Amino acid sequence: MIGILDYNAGNISSVLNAFKYLEIDAKRIETLDEIMKMKGIVIPGVGSFPTAYKNMQKIGITKNFLNEYLKKGKILGICLGMQIMYEYGEEDGGCEGYGFFKGSVKRLESGLIVPHMGWNKVDFLSESRLIGKNKNGFNAYFAHSYIASRNGEQVKGSCLYGEGFAALIEEKNIFGVQFHPEKSGENGLRLLKKFGEICYENNSSS
Repeated sequence: MIGILDYNAGNISSVLNAFKYLEIDAKRIETLDEIMKMKGIVIPGVGSFPTAYKNMQKIGITKNFLNEYLKKGKILGICLGMQIMYEYGEEDGGCEGYGFFKGSVKRLESGLIVPHMGWNKVDFLSESRLIGKNKNGFNAYFAHSYIASRNGEQVKGSCLYGEGFAALIEEKNIFGVQFHPEKSGENGLRLLKKFGEICYENNSSS
């Protein structure tokens, strides 16, 4: 089972509908006990970095808890859900993040309209477990005002909107995408399907 974390900062329904379309068992979850029962969890996110991080802390989702979960499960952060996995976010006066990904999240200063809304190309920098050896990249749907650096081996894909930023990142059992796969058509559905497959790599039926 895949759990979609409800922490009052995410678009839960569209992600659930995407997994339903893919015929992958998924449900809304809210508690630590529910998280520990999941093969994988998806952390969507809409809103501010500090609010999202604090909401997760209120549930009891500390870095130590996530480290324990990652021994058995996988995590996919979407948009803000990806950003709070970085070390620090500059939004609203600044806030620490979980620190699974190196670097900080800053406001997009591209000289173009912000927020960055709509379709844009994701270019791949190196092989990703979610995508494989996709040399051509693909178009995905974005909706955000803050970005993370595209530097570092963890970053597998980037996007250019006036300035470049990380669009796909992974470190062992934790994955993050700046775009919204649930709104990115067939490309996004393929990514969510692959995440589901990765979650069941051990061939367990639970």
